[in-house]
Amino acid sequence: TSGVSGTSAPTITGVVFSGNSAVNPIDIAEGGALFNNEGSPEITDAVFRNNMVNGDGGAIFESGSIPTITNTVFVGNSAVNGGNGGAAVLGGATTITNVTFTENSASDGNGGAISVGGDPTIQNSILWGNTASTNDEVDNGVGATPTFEHSLIQGSGGSSSWDTTFGADGGGNIDSDP
Repeated sequence: TSGVSGTSAPTITGVVFSGNSAVNPIDIAEGGALFNNEGSPEITDAVFRNNMVNGDGGAIFESGSIPTITNTVFVGNSAVNGGNGGAAVLGGATTITNVTFTENSASDGNGGAISVGGDPTIQNSILWGNTASTNDEVDNGVGATPTFEHSLIQGSGGSSSWDTTFGADGGGNIDSDP
């Protein structure tokens, strides 16, 4: 979504990204449906379904930007060949609100739902039924601290017994089969 010498802030609304793939035969690829670098997209009412990457970010790979993702579903996306973030790799201070992550996978990598390298805020969202070789729902990179508020996160313990390996507990979180 951005060029080498500039940034952009596209608005993506009501779009379905389905069955896309990114494969690089020489090196790892990034972002099965959407690669974003230095842009700040607003993604609303979208569906990312059955996208695949031979690398990181089954549906989305974002780096160096501050995207906003709202009312969106990530289902059945995959990062293969050691890739991280079955649904998404998030590198910036992303804001995620009312988003569902389910059935995504990082079969040989980390973070079945998301892999974060920044400090995103995840609110009113569901992370459930994702798989990875390590950290089925969330993988936090070095120095990354996502904050979860009023969300349902499998394996987190909920706010009453929060597992700090998921990031920061912003309160109101639950760990119960939806």
